[in-house]
Amino acid sequence: MPRSSPVARTGDSSRPARSKSATKPVAQAVAEGFAPVCIAPSLPPVAPPADLPRILFIEQLASLIGKTETTIRTCATNAKYAHLIPRPFKLPNSRRLCWYERDVLEWIESTRPAEPPPPRRPRGRPTKAEQLSRARWAQNNTAQPSAKGGEQ
Repeated sequence: MPRSSPVARTGDSSRPARSKSATKPVAQAVAEGFAPVCIAPSLPPVAPPADLPRILFIEQLASLIGKTETTIRTCATNAKYAHLIPRPFKLPNSRRLCWYERDVLEWIESTRPAEPPPPRRPRGRPTKAEQLSRARWAQNNTAQPSAKGGEQ
């Protein structure tokens, strides 16, 4: 059987005739100033609704709570350390750890100490200036609650 040529004969109606421009490689067409045209319809970007909770992944959680990604993975997979981070979940058909942003922010607020710890006292006897400043502070703090108690 004879091989058919890539260019259709004039009498052959089964194949349309190919033009010379269709046989050019794409790189050559781009070099000449013709770029390939994308025919797919472009859709406008879809913004998530405001009522949907924001999901954080391990990278964002690490920056929020100040722990490394490895530490977070260890705490998430080991029950012994589960109390050190907020409770994670996994999206369907995914192995990635996820957190809801509101849960993380609630966890941060709940684990924050109520007041900062007292400053560490140096060893030895306090200086006279430290003794006087403490006495003034104690006097001011004891005077204020009694004043408040008298107002009630």
